[in-house]
Amino acid sequence: YSDDGAIESIEAVTTATARKIMRFNSSGTTVSPLGIFSCYGTGQQPVTIYRYETLPDAAVAMPEFSVPAGNCYSPQSVSITCATANATILYTIDDSDPVANGIVYSAPLNISTTTTVKAVAFLGTDTSFVNQATYTFPTEVADIAAFKAASTTTNATPYHVMSDLTFVFRSGAYMYVKDASAGLLIYDNTVITSEYDEGDVISGGVFGTYTKYNQQVEMIPLLNTAASTQNTGSVQPVVVTMADLLANYNNYDAQLVTLENVTFPDGFSGNANTTITQGESQMTLRKQFNAIPLDTTLAAGTVTNVTGLVGKYNTTIQLYPRGNFDLSAAPQPAQPSMNVTLNGNQFST
Repeated sequence: YSDDGAIESIEAVTTATARKIMRFNSSGTTVSPLGIFSCYGTGQQPVTIYRYETLPDAAVAMPEFSVPAGNCYSPQSVSITCATANATILYTIDDSDPVANGIVYSAPLNISTTTTVKAVAFLGTDTSFVNQATYTFPTEVADIAAFKAASTTTNATPYHVMSDLTFVFRSGAYMYVKDASAGLLIYDNTVITSEYDEGDVISGGVFGTYTKYNQQVEMIPLLNTAASTQNTGSVQPVVVTMADLLANYNNYDAQLVTLENVTFPDGFSGNANTTITQGESQMTLRKQFNAIPLDTTLAAGTVTNVTGLVGKYNTTIQLYPRGNFDLSAAPQPAQPSMNVTLNGNQFST
């Protein structure tokens, strides 16, 4: 645009796949009855053109906050300052306009719940631009079950699961914890640096957001978890039938379980996905944790006890063994025996 808003030039754009030319469509639209500009290539797409203007500096400097906006995990003391000497600062914490409803600032603000602070500065008849900052505190939930019930889709709301957690297992980004209410998969690459042993208690819970990845509920952590000061011993898996697991998946999601006397119809040799059965039920055993060996060989028809963590991929419920030790041979029933005497000689069968 020129200074008076007239169009000075329009450039053609060339890509590797198609030549796209901006043209004026004189047919007009309901939004712009005089016509619109469109980009023609493989299809016609409307193009919005904006005019850039630089606003003049205000006579009074915009107020500044001592604490940047963002997620907060503890109460904050927020000071408001103005670089213009002798300026009066007005602020609000109810999301209203500080010009109309502002309170004269005189001391730092104590912020402990999610709050938007807005501030403006005055000097005589001159006014600054309005500045604002939102301080977001996590939504507190009592335990893992409450966290899972709080959302149904991926969102950016920060949560604080307040219950003490028990560490179950970690491989790479996959970290499993539990409390008395449920199990939880925490998907993390860099945030949680504390190291744990199986059975370690994580006091103070965990901060994170709710995510559903291909229908698997996960927490994405926002803050490192506390170091453990207590260990309750090895986590004992819940013994469950495959039929119960498939019918009541939500009761076992991200939990460590054992399925007894499971059959491998096609055997196993470290396959990514393997069908396992128990009675009339069948499900998928998956090699989920590539950093840990899971390469034992089982012949077709082998019956074993299988332990693993429960998960889901879309509608497919899966079991993730933590290593070869989770595939243990099930005890075979004792064969009946008898003693036979023939011609004075005793034989055992």
